[in-house]
Amino acid sequence: MISTKGWSLDTLLELSPNFRAARRVSATSSTVSDTLKEYERKGVPLVVEGFHKHPEWPQEMFSLDSFAEASNSNGTISLSVCSTS
Repeated sequence: MISTKGWSLDTLLELSPNFRAARRVSATSSTVSDTLKEYERKGVPLVVEGFHKHPEWPQEMFSLDSFAEASNSNGTISLSVCSTS
């Protein structure tokens, strides 16, 4: 029987080159912009979390009503109707 019992993140990272640890940074952090630039320059994974808590988060753009409005009858979404203006 296959099980994940006894697995840890450190073990997965050691056993496979396909896995890399990723630092987490809050979207509301005062250093998020500099951190993004640094990690992008290095080509290192970075998880930015809490975008929905940022004061400039466009709540209406990501509402169910906006999603329905951006969807067409064949189930695809047109991003052209979503704007950040």
